[in-house]
Amino acid sequence: MIRAMRLGTDHPPLAIGIDALPPQPGGGVWCDLPRAVLRGTASRNGQQPASGQTPRPSLPAPLVAWLQGLHPLTRFQLAERRRRHLALAHSHYVHVRLPLPTPPAATDGSRALDVVLGPNFALTVHDGRCPPLERVWAELIAGSRGADTVDFALYQALRRVLARAYRPLQRTVVRAADRVVEQLTERHRQHLLPVIVRLRRQASRARALLVPAADALGLLAAGAADAAGISPAHRPFYADLERQAQELLSAVQDVQSTLTEAVEAYTSVQSTEMNRVMQLFTVAAVVFMPPTLIASIYGMNFQIPEYRWSWGYAWALGWMAASAAALAWWFRRQDWL
Repeated sequence: MIRAMRLGTDHPPLAIGIDALPPQPGGGVWCDLPRAVLRGTASRNGQQPASGQTPRPSLPAPLVAWLQGLHPLTRFQLAERRRRHLALAHSHYVHVRLPLPTPPAATDGSRALDVVLGPNFALTVHDGRCPPLERVWAELIAGSRGADTVDFALYQALRRVLARAYRPLQRTVVRAADRVVEQLTERHRQHLLPVIVRLRRQASRARALLVPAADALGLLAAGAADAAGISPAHRPFYADLERQAQELLSAVQDVQSTLTEAVEAYTSVQSTEMNRVMQLFTVAAVVFMPPTLIASIYGMNFQIPEYRWSWGYAWALGWMAASAAALAWWFRRQDWL
């Protein structure tokens, strides 16, 4: 759904029709639209779709004129979503892209939120629904959330995106890593390595989302603030957004380091357990070696004096038991058992 909002110091946020868009980006207008309306050839060039293709609805003429005020590269980048890392400062606005976590049931691939922020105007383009953005938009229109400038309204939207999209992802990864570390101390951990590998893959995906987001927010908070039209009074808010994104990224990177150490610890524990098993087998073989030797001697096919002795059988068994017990006592004293 294509929608627009006008913000100003003399009136609360108002939803306006597309026909009320100014000829050029500006006028305290925030325009929000799904990426699907920008991805058709017919929508951009006025050409007819090829036979067999589903025709896409054309954009309203006022919106087309409004978009013409942006650089052609920006219009092209808004229509395609292949690039995850996008943070560019143009002469009179800034274009950044925040890749969003994909819901488990989604089948349409990656999702992203594009933000074009300039002096007294903003444009947001997203794939499918963006619930955090929709919530802030509804609260602004209802008057339950206050904002008199576009840059402050957009700050509130980005703050909610961080809280509702990125922070749960970071929290999930951190909690899963803590559980893995706790399971390393448990006795039954035979299937822990696949869990660690799966969690490392999840942490890598989280980092791949947070790195572009942190860079994008850093561009808004740093030298591009003038091009983005962010007022000096609101720049600390964007700096706080960048700080929050960096904290989330740092936490995920710490998880990656922890998982690397967990893999090493898991391998070390498995190796130690294997060494103990081999040590036990070795000690058992050495303990039973003297009884085996005694049994071999008395089992030879020769005339042995003990054969004629009534206590010969008990003598041989006693020697076997005594030699095994002596070796076991010595190994125990050496703390090998």
